[in-house]
Amino acid sequence: SLTVLQTITSIAMTCASVLTSPLGDKFGRRPIALIGAIGATITGILCAFTTAYWQFLALRLVMGIFFGLGTPPAVVLSGEIPPKRYRALAMSGTSLAWGVGVSISGAV
Repeated sequence: SLTVLQTITSIAMTCASVLTSPLGDKFGRRPIALIGAIGATITGILCAFTTAYWQFLALRLVMGIFFGLGTPPAVVLSGEIPPKRYRALAMSGTSLAWGVGVSISGAV
């Protein structure tokens, strides 16, 4: 059901977020953010082709990992790039966009 899928995705996202800081220090924030975004996109597309519930559940777990890897560095990067007066707006907008994306992907 939808609740189980959202829960699995949220737990995976939370666990993967813990890894983001060490990986970002080692490889840089941009590559980690790109891997997260591209990985979430690919797993989202693959979800459309599943034929069994367990396959969909497994892909949602993987998608949550990619969301967790991509979210923190994307928020930090959105605060570093714009001028100082727009940083708070950019960071909150990025957080909102990721949150909406996670929610919509579960409903779709």
